[in-house]
Amino acid sequence: MIRTILVPLDGTPFAEHALPYAATLAKQSGAVLHLVTVSTPLAETSVESTYFSATEFEQDLTARYRTYLEELAGRLSGVNVKVDVPHGDAGATLAALIHSEADLVVMATHGRGAFEKFLLGSTTDEIVGRSDKPILLVRGTDNPADLSIQHRLTPVLVALDGTAEAEKVLAFVAELVAMQPVREVVLLRAIHGVEPVLAAPDVPEARREAHHLRDKLHAIQGDIRADARAYLDTIIAQLKTRGIASRGRVLVADQPAQAIGDEARDMGAGLIALETHGRTGLTRLFLGSVADQVIRATIIPVLVHRCG
Repeated sequence: MIRTILVPLDGTPFAEHALPYAATLAKQSGAVLHLVTVSTPLAETSVESTYFSATEFEQDLTARYRTYLEELAGRLSGVNVKVDVPHGDAGATLAALIHSEADLVVMATHGRGAFEKFLLGSTTDEIVGRSDKPILLVRGTDNPADLSIQHRLTPVLVALDGTAEAEKVLAFVAELVAMQPVREVVLLRAIHGVEPVLAAPDVPEARREAHHLRDKLHAIQGDIRADARAYLDTIIAQLKTRGIASRGRVLVADQPAQAIGDEARDMGAGLIALETHGRTGLTRLFLGSVADQVIRATIIPVLVHRCG
């Protein structure tokens, strides 16, 4: 059950693009929308022999952050909002808040550089790498966010690889979809193509052998596709018991991320969802992974959950 949705903010319009999505889900679920800006410790300093107290600066900055968050909260109608300006290391503080009270995190991302334009980017490694909660990543821009928009999150495209770990994201998808006016899920299983047989020399025996190998490879590819189809049918049946209509797509693709993005675009998906492997940081979690490639390439919101 989604009871608290946490939105980390850094005072920029870019980060605020997470708010319409978070507010939409908060209205649908009745969850509390928790807006957080972390006030990080400042160093003591002096200019031209004049001493400046870090404590005074921090108090002033905290007050400014709180005013900023309260102003945003006032613009979000029909939502139960609370604001918080905790003091401490941004990554550790947010990770602790997420673990202790959040059921979902909504954050803005930049496509080509993932988090490069989000001022919290230096702490996002820690947030995503340590979070045991699902994170909804939405594309941010430098333009002001329209907080009145009600975003459509269906149909949802769920990328699966046939493993139990990848299926863990389905629990969160089912909960999100159950709140939507249209409950539609597409399950995508991308399988690798079998290497074709090289051209055989112009020798009858060699041609016969090449044709035989080609037929065997086609049969193997057919078996792989049938297994993938049967796997998706099992997941479809499980979702049906939750009242969620779904259908499966098996694609032969040597570049899964591109296949996911293309399918999501072609079907008009409101959300892409996938499980991802994370251990100690954003580099290991995303760099070169399917999740990272999907996030960089699509403007469609992506729901990721770290298995483990």
